[in-house]
Amino acid sequence: YFADRLAVSLDEMFFGTHTITERIRIMKIAIWFSCFLYIVVGTAFAAEQNGTDEISSLEGIAPEQMESVFAKMSDTQVRSLLLNEFSKELDGSVSQKSSGGLAEQAMNMLQLLDKDESKSEKSASFFSSLIRVPFDYIEIARKIGNGSMGSFIMTLFIFAALFGLAWGSEFTVRRFTANFSKQFQEKAIPDLDGPMRFIAGIMRSLPACIHVLVFSGVAIFLFFLLPASDLAPARYLFLTILFSIVFYRVMVQLSRIFCAPRFPSLRVLPIDDATAKSLHFTIVAFCSYTFTAVLFLALCRLVQLQPTSLAMTIMVLATFLIGMIIIMIYRSRLAVRERILEKSDRYKTRNWVVEQFAMFWHVP
Repeated sequence: YFADRLAVSLDEMFFGTHTITERIRIMKIAIWFSCFLYIVVGTAFAAEQNGTDEISSLEGIAPEQMESVFAKMSDTQVRSLLLNEFSKELDGSVSQKSSGGLAEQAMNMLQLLDKDESKSEKSASFFSSLIRVPFDYIEIARKIGNGSMGSFIMTLFIFAALFGLAWGSEFTVRRFTANFSKQFQEKAIPDLDGPMRFIAGIMRSLPACIHVLVFSGVAIFLFFLLPASDLAPARYLFLTILFSIVFYRVMVQLSRIFCAPRFPSLRVLPIDDATAKSLHFTIVAFCSYTFTAVLFLALCRLVQLQPTSLAMTIMVLATFLIGMIIIMIYRSRLAVRERILEKSDRYKTRNWVVEQFAMFWHVP
């Protein structure tokens, strides 16, 4: 009963009192409209799915089309696409690495003498850059001189006069500390142990520390009175010179505390006079040169020296440092040999191996 009433209600709702012919016509129109709607919607949905699902690689897609392609894809599809591309790159790199072997390495060795255009171009550009090294340094000098080579030379003369005035001020202060220094030269120094020698060496170096402070303070004060103090490259050059001088003088005092080449009674290290003089010279020269070279390289970088010129500067400074080490080793070869043999005789361990080592210890 309820099913019949529902069918009658739907029939009256959609068809009313139409005849059978009119009802058939309405049903045909509804069926055709449903088919048309299914075809249109289905085609659009299938096209969208094909546009996103079929994209499994970025090959063949122009860069300007990337944004529109990614906009039509979901986050999961974009993630899977990127993972696919990443896995392809990994597979390619692994295949390239695994494609080598002994035969591939041998082929590379046999091709060492082949002419490579890129290598020849790089070599030509490097040698052309070497020719530019003097001109790069001239350009740096002009920067320090505010665009003029004459101003740079004038700046050097002004700096020389400035440090001369600073040394004159220090010389004036020396007159007030001369009596303190004479106490270590005129009075006899008793036999002291190691810690007391170190303390006495510090006391002996106190006047020199005061001299360094006066020299540095006067130099900085006079520099700020110059017009060149407003120019950054000139300030870098001034501080490079000042720090080098101060570091050298501080190293001299530190070495005198431990080596004391002129005062054996205040020497902290248990070495003889000849070794103390040689060690004192070696420490001061090596440390001062290294510190000054590092400061000079920092100056070159601050004033923007060209990379090739900077590399050449590093090689030249390193060459001089290696040469200094070789000279120091060569000069001390005999003293070290005698020391080794003396120790071996004292402890009765001298043999052929010790003698050979003492004779050729300096040979690399």
